[in-house]
Amino acid sequence: MTVRSAGRLYTVAEAAKRLSITDRRVRSLIQSGELQAVHAAPRIALITEESLIRLALREKRAGRPYSSETAMGALYLLSGESIDWLSVRKRYEIRRLLKETDADAFVRNIRHRADVHEYWANALFLDRLSGSGDICRSGGCEGMAEYFELSPSELVEGYVEESDLPMLKSRYMLKELAEPKKVRFHVVRGCPIRGRRVMPVAVCAADLADSIDPRERNAGMGRLAALLRDFQGEHHDKSGNSDSV
Repeated sequence: MTVRSAGRLYTVAEAAKRLSITDRRVRSLIQSGELQAVHAAPRIALITEESLIRLALREKRAGRPYSSETAMGALYLLSGESIDWLSVRKRYEIRRLLKETDADAFVRNIRHRADVHEYWANALFLDRLSGSGDICRSGGCEGMAEYFELSPSELVEGYVEESDLPMLKSRYMLKELAEPKKVRFHVVRGCPIRGRRVMPVAVCAADLADSIDPRERNAGMGRLAALLRDFQGEHHDKSGNSDSV
């Protein structure tokens, strides 16, 4: 398909920076048709300025995205886990937000839950990282893929503390400029991930919902929608205590 644009064209990285989202999310938006792109080469997409403006306006109307703290707290709570690492006021705010949202709006609003970094790694270090306890696995990782009725992802994806990132890059010889990307870190601060091997189910679902693969995206969105229905149904049935902390 030929795309004509009166404005300039943006690379994936430039579009991600302009929209304050990840490169992966930009590719997902291209795949779904929400961003219009010119495919200059098999692996190179240039996004039209008009579609960037339309999406930015739509996201603005959808409301301000949650902070990382709020987004991660909401995902933990949806997974049935305690969020007592947050203040009483923040826990009340998160419960209120979850009672008033749907899956589509929720996925848009949690897009700032972590900073995403992607790397290349050779097979030896990739295997070591995958089997280590240095990251808390997420997405369609082994152990969670079956739950989402997916095949385990070849991508090593997980959450890490911001303070651990330099050590991990050095220990596993991770390279940011090399292709193909085989490792994806979601970098967080102040979220309890140490000692876990796998992230809570809603976090895994959220990461799948950002995928450019339709099966992964649908699996993630479907699970988040179900978790939200369960949460909202439970709190609707409680009389007088629905806002308890």
